[in-house]
Amino acid sequence: MENQSPTLTILKKVDEFFLISEIFASRKMAAMLALGFSAGLPIMLVYTTLSAWLREVGVSRTAIGFFIWVSFAYSLKFLWAPLTDRVRIPILADKIGNRLAWTFVAIIGVVISMVAMGFQDPSQNLQNVAICAIFIAFFSATLDICVDAWRVDAGEDKEQATLAAVYQLGYRFGMILAISGVLWVAQTTSWNIAYWCVAAIALVGASIPFWASRMPEPEAKPFKDIKWSRFAIIIPIIAVVLIFKKYADIGDLFYLILTVLALPFVFAAGLLIWGKTALSGSAIYEMPIVGDFADIVRRYGWLTLLILLIVMTYRISDYTMGVMAMPLYIDLGYDKGTIGQVKGLFGVVMLMVGAFAGGWSAVKFGLPRTLIVGAFLTIVTNLAFAWLAQIEAPLTHYLLVTIGADNLAAGFAGTAIIAFMSLLTNKDFTATQYALFSSLVAFSGKSLAGFSGALADMIDYQNFFIVTAMFGLPPLIAVIVSWQINLLERGKAKKAGQGSI
Repeated sequence: MENQSPTLTILKKVDEFFLISEIFASRKMAAMLALGFSAGLPIMLVYTTLSAWLREVGVSRTAIGFFIWVSFAYSLKFLWAPLTDRVRIPILADKIGNRLAWTFVAIIGVVISMVAMGFQDPSQNLQNVAICAIFIAFFSATLDICVDAWRVDAGEDKEQATLAAVYQLGYRFGMILAISGVLWVAQTTSWNIAYWCVAAIALVGASIPFWASRMPEPEAKPFKDIKWSRFAIIIPIIAVVLIFKKYADIGDLFYLILTVLALPFVFAAGLLIWGKTALSGSAIYEMPIVGDFADIVRRYGWLTLLILLIVMTYRISDYTMGVMAMPLYIDLGYDKGTIGQVKGLFGVVMLMVGAFAGGWSAVKFGLPRTLIVGAFLTIVTNLAFAWLAQIEAPLTHYLLVTIGADNLAAGFAGTAIIAFMSLLTNKDFTATQYALFSSLVAFSGKSLAGFSGALADMIDYQNFFIVTAMFGLPPLIAVIVSWQINLLERGKAKKAGQGSI
């Protein structure tokens, strides 16, 4: 643009570090910011904020820990992710595109579920609260699928770190409202009104799909043309969950989770040993989920095992620690207003600083080094909670130090792993493949996080946070190895054929 103003010139200089001008000058970046906000709004309502509500009404730490499993929708979203690529939403898809049509449907689902949660009382009926939380998580996870796919489709490889940072910024704005806003409203009125207020704001976000730019996307089909038998893989998974829910004890569930966590490694190894013929053909890539996973194996070979190790362990320390953070604040005597200001406003600002620092680091020093720094910071800053747990008086500046350090590291590491998964994703399988990666991140962390309350009851808060910090050692070693072997440059030339159903 000719004759640029001095202000725009200054913004372009600042952009080199904070990317500010790209957000306001680009429709793509503005849409990414808004979509990130919509995606970040509901997750805290079934995670951090809900934990505070449950602890305040006297729900045990063990039960709160298990309650995180209601958000398994985020971990299992790859099961229905193929629908967003392949199934066409009638009428709406013709107007705004199928990807954005699915986004609109997901936002409306979130709004309805939030309203329903506002009618609940966890002290009287915890089961109803869990059901509402499941629906919030389901529609929120569907929204994540759509937003992640739109983000990957919208940018070239060189833009992915920037888009990830902008996405994180919007996501954190949503989290500020879901934490500070909800806790403040709950402090001054009630938890019920707080959920209704957030639902009203989420409804405004339903306008985003109507002005966000349409991006190239896979050709979707009407419902009547879908071969639903190819989604039969979902049936045995649902059956196992229902059987264990009714008959299994906690010990059995723990072993089931360990078995499930091992399955991606076993499946990858099986394809490489016995499935080479299938990988070289085209039929396997027509299968939802299986084909998307097979494409990763074909492109990266045995390095798929290292990729799985990084993806499944990189955020596990934060997930397992995070469930008990809010109960810790409540038990130390901090009121909801103080927690909301520090964790919501200050904490999320530090998350945004960390997110932009992660994006800047990826551009300046490369993604492999950024992944290493993020893994190291996660270990160090998680230990801050062990320090906070031994301080008896509820002093705000201690809370500021702990939350500030932890959120800075979480934002940095979050941008790093998002950019990492984005670069590994084949754009022929955008929605399902990225959803598969992000589901592995969430499932591995949250499945173990469900036992965090029981562990905290066994060894007390201080030792609990020391143990969870040590969970960061395996991913630190794994990303160092990936840097040494130049993992991100592997597999780019290999692409499996695109299938359809």
